[in-house]
Amino acid sequence: MLVKPTGPKNAKIVIIGEAPGPEEIRTGIPFTGTSGELLNRSLVLSGLVREEIYLTNVIKVRPPDNKLDRLGELGHTIEEFYPILYKELREVRPNVIIALGATPLQALTGQTSITKYRGSVMEWEGIKVIPAIHPAACLRQWQWVYLLQFDLKRARKESEFPEIRRDERVYVINPSFEEIISEIERMQSTSTHICVDLETYMRSGIFKCIGLANSPHRSICIPLVKGMVRVWSHMQERAIWEKLYLLLSTKKIIAQNAQFEMVQLSPYVGSKLNIWMDTMRAHGLLYPEFPHGLDFLTSIYTDLIYYKDDGKQGFGKNENESQYDMLQIYNGKDCCSTFEIAMKEEKELKEMKMFEFYHEFDVPLMTLLWEMQMRGMRVDTSRLESIKIETLNKITQLQNELDEKVGFPLNVKSTTQMKNFLYNTLKLPKKFNKKTNKVTADAGAIEQLYKKYPREELKLITGIRENRTLYETFLQPVLDQKGRIHTSYGLTSTGRLSSGSDIFGSGANLQNQPKLIRDIYIPDEGKVLVKGDLSQAEARIVAWLAEEPLLKKAFKEGKSIHKFVCSLIFGIPEGEVSKESEEYQLSKNMVHASNYDVSPRTFALHVGIPEKRAKEIMSSVDRTFSNIRGVFHAEIQNQLRTSRTLTNPFGRRRTFLNRWGGDLFREAYAFIPQSTVGDVINRGAVRLRKCLPEGAEILLQVHDELVIQCYPKDVDEVITLFKREVEQPIMIKGDHLIIPLDIGIGTNWKHTVDVEKWKGGQ
Repeated sequence: MLVKPTGPKNAKIVIIGEAPGPEEIRTGIPFTGTSGELLNRSLVLSGLVREEIYLTNVIKVRPPDNKLDRLGELGHTIEEFYPILYKELREVRPNVIIALGATPLQALTGQTSITKYRGSVMEWEGIKVIPAIHPAACLRQWQWVYLLQFDLKRARKESEFPEIRRDERVYVINPSFEEIISEIERMQSTSTHICVDLETYMRSGIFKCIGLANSPHRSICIPLVKGMVRVWSHMQERAIWEKLYLLLSTKKIIAQNAQFEMVQLSPYVGSKLNIWMDTMRAHGLLYPEFPHGLDFLTSIYTDLIYYKDDGKQGFGKNENESQYDMLQIYNGKDCCSTFEIAMKEEKELKEMKMFEFYHEFDVPLMTLLWEMQMRGMRVDTSRLESIKIETLNKITQLQNELDEKVGFPLNVKSTTQMKNFLYNTLKLPKKFNKKTNKVTADAGAIEQLYKKYPREELKLITGIRENRTLYETFLQPVLDQKGRIHTSYGLTSTGRLSSGSDIFGSGANLQNQPKLIRDIYIPDEGKVLVKGDLSQAEARIVAWLAEEPLLKKAFKEGKSIHKFVCSLIFGIPEGEVSKESEEYQLSKNMVHASNYDVSPRTFALHVGIPEKRAKEIMSSVDRTFSNIRGVFHAEIQNQLRTSRTLTNPFGRRRTFLNRWGGDLFREAYAFIPQSTVGDVINRGAVRLRKCLPEGAEILLQVHDELVIQCYPKDVDEVITLFKREVEQPIMIKGDHLIIPLDIGIGTNWKHTVDVEKWKGGQ
């Protein structure tokens, strides 16, 4: 059955889908199924009226199982429907066409990636085309609903006039030496804000070109290396850098992912780069749930068509002039778009009351993180090699034991062999991946099986896998020439920091290093480490948010919270609670599970107890600390119903875009505690940076922990400053909360002791 288009023939907007679904076949009307209902709601929220829109599909028949690659089974190809579509569009001649999905995008523009081109104002035969994500895809990834609505709003504005209107932009490429000097001098004398963007041979520090812009409408690309050959004489390049140094060290600098520019430019301008706006970080603060890449930001804040694939040009040794020109234009577009984005983000920061948060806290934090990245941390390479040998020997030993136990060589990294062994040889019940619903033999499945069936083979398999992961993931760090490891810090949607290798490929994620190997990380010669951990920080914040009297009282009295909870739940006197007991270990996990509404099943699997017992324990926790659910969880849900936006005590905001339900709630319960902890430790770090004694330096941030190195003579002063700057009161619901620091001193990251023991050992 053919599904014919609907809507007025003089419509200003045409919406094109891919192919009809089963409900459309039944009704004969486009967009009448579940995705059609979502489209209807999105149209209303975007200020559009469906009855005023012409709706059609590229393909007029339903492919088998809605799969376009099976269209041939019906004797059709996608391309044979193009003439019908083109005839419809020429008859309507709208002001704008909304291409929902990759199929209409390709039919009208020849492009295939809807996630790249969505939001761009393109054209077909002089008619504006705005690609948007299909509602059916939005149903699978709910955050995309908001992108669909944004693109519909853009289409509504574009429908008011037929012509294509774009900002005029000038990209100066291949300038002469004199033009470069003149342009930099012009910017120096007339501008307060400068956007800078670098194109480099990755991981080399060699600049191909440098782009500058002092407005969204004009940029200059300064070529430096072409085909691995320097463009300028030594004297000319020196003169260019002298001018650049003066410009970049005296103006307010704009950049996308500014840490890249800060690291790359540090040999030329040192710490003089005054970052005013990092568009990536600012967007992460404004809209944590969305992507923050320049391609996405450009689609939201500018009228530029997607161009990021152009940046792949001009990086080979034998690139031609055309490729290098394309790279320069790409660089110029980056500069102009980033400048425009920065100014619009600045306005949004003010509107959302996050201006001070960004400029007074996040920008100084970014500078501190750059310093930490550049400094790196010393590695005890002899200890590293020793652990490597120990780990390889352990793997060999465990593998021999496993092979002897099962009677044949078993490769624990082979998915096929592991499935066969677990479910055919051992006859254990099959475990399934929740996302794919396929049989799995991953680490989680083996852990669950071992807790229920504690067989020696499973213990050996787990041991081999853990040691292999340790060796392959954590014992092969890429160090610099001085034997130091570097990490590059980023932001997560909760406001906590993430980390990974730096832009040169050196280093690693230092925030997930196993405690087992942390003794390889040591201070510089003649110094010691001072480590500060916020004590049970998230649990304290939840107690204050829930206004839970028993927990608040226990924290204020300095009790061991896990012993206290254990005593109440299991009826054991506090003085008799042993840290080695099962009840104590359950209590440690219960606090987290209760705070963030972990299901009894998940809790049972995590701690290795029957689900029935988990339910009983968690019910007891709910009765004992009823405000966790009755106040904390209830207030979070009410706020989500009102605005879907939560704000932590420091003013950090997050709007939650996920589908309504349990997963959304659990994300929201975690946001304020986790983001507050991150802000507490990072604000303290920013303040500490300004007052530490000479030679004392912050080396690491690990969520609720800071690691500083200093001379032994300065330990007392550093501890005093540490506590003063981090242990500052937070106002939560009219009551001050101070999260105490546990301080340790040592000669490596793993082994630290309190100050009295350390002094006693000197």
